[in-house]
Amino acid sequence: MQLQLSVSPRHAQVIAGETIPVVVEIVNAGPAPEQAPSPRAPSAFEFNLRSAADGTLRCTLSAGAALAARSSDPRPTRRTPMLGLAAGASQRYEDDIARYAVSPLAPGQYQLSVVLRAEGGPIESPGTPLAVVPPRVLAMATVAGSSAGQMGQVIAHAEAGGRTALLQRESRADAPDDGVWYRRGEVAPPAKVGGVGVAIEFERSRGVRWFAWLQGDAAGAGVAEYATLYKRVDAVPLGLREPALQQVGWQPTQESATFAALGLDPGGRVALAAATFAASGSVSVKRAPLAATALPVHWAVRRRSWQEPPQFDMIWAASEAGGTRIRRQVVSPEAGTTEPPSLLVERNEPLAALAVAPVAGSSPGMVDALFGPVGEQAKMLYLRLPLDPGAKAAEWAFDGPASPDRARPTDWAITAPPLENPAVLVKLDGKLLVRRLAGGAGWSTLADHASSVTSLRLVVLGRGSVWAIWADPVAGIRYCTVP
Repeated sequence: MQLQLSVSPRHAQVIAGETIPVVVEIVNAGPAPEQAPSPRAPSAFEFNLRSAADGTLRCTLSAGAALAARSSDPRPTRRTPMLGLAAGASQRYEDDIARYAVSPLAPGQYQLSVVLRAEGGPIESPGTPLAVVPPRVLAMATVAGSSAGQMGQVIAHAEAGGRTALLQRESRADAPDDGVWYRRGEVAPPAKVGGVGVAIEFERSRGVRWFAWLQGDAAGAGVAEYATLYKRVDAVPLGLREPALQQVGWQPTQESATFAALGLDPGGRVALAAATFAASGSVSVKRAPLAATALPVHWAVRRRSWQEPPQFDMIWAASEAGGTRIRRQVVSPEAGTTEPPSLLVERNEPLAALAVAPVAGSSPGMVDALFGPVGEQAKMLYLRLPLDPGAKAAEWAFDGPASPDRARPTDWAITAPPLENPAVLVKLDGKLLVRRLAGGAGWSTLADHASSVTSLRLVVLGRGSVWAIWADPVAGIRYCTVP
């Protein structure tokens, strides 16, 4: 057999987990016709990634191996349809090998080659360089999809020359570490991305999801389905100064989505803006002033129902009189009106984290608040506060993680209610530590060498599995189950 193979990645450098489009070419260098895989059939190739430094095989990717890894009952192997390749003729194949990575490729310098297992034995191409680099995450948004157990993500990635790339990812069901990042556009300097958002769906989306980004005092959005970008709407002014974008928006249908931002209106009042983007390209921005006297550090917005126009619960914390007060205010941006605020709780301790489910569900809603640490033992208090009639209050008191020099955690993440056994994730002394509050278990180490990690998240999927997610400047975005 005189078949010769080559593989050419379209980009010599990719972000870890990003799409990796390649072109494979088979040339019949012999004097007689040969058989080659049909380009219309599922990929028959294997792709080897070897260390560029010492040639060690790091990973082999293929459609068959990916199918077997993702299914407990893989489909039976079928013979690959073939086509005749005349002497001197060639055949090209286009593929995206990132689709075959069940977990993201580790950053590194690789030599990429392609293998065809033919009747006379395997044929492997020469290697070609491929660099996989970690993303430089400026902002990250994460949502647990409500319809299929999938997780949606968006990141803003710092490119060379001051540009910012927007990337979106949709995971496979109940497997948040299995998915591909796709580029959705760039923001050129001097404009900067101040935050990103991703929408939770109200109906089965099949991977169609809206995303948003904050660009100065304006917000833009788009809707995509895996590799396909259907619509990208340029950023429009929100009418707010110092705006902050909530990372979870709302997608009633695949045709539109609403995202919320908090900032100061032209009169200097704290206000909530709701920006609704449509697939037609139209944008509607509505604002309503709030009772908050200063922009809060900790805040969250819950949509009260599926009905249109949207009405929201705005929950925020304020440091007052030496303590912390958490309030709730009902907001109707379409009408520009609000109801008087109500006090949910008042505590003497500082607030470390606040979380609420982004949409009111069939069961009574609640908000989770983590207070502390206080004193030498770093005492913590986790409160579950009712938002709706019938919701039950709960509390968990525990000690913060111990530190040899009594340092305090620099980053916190908690799970959104109504998880019965809440989790707390912290960064302390160069480690990521986690604990579940019910059952009496203490702190455990989730990751070492974590002093530079950012964007800590805890996401609840499906029937209650908890995943920790964070951005590591060396290893890329990491995903780990919480026991």
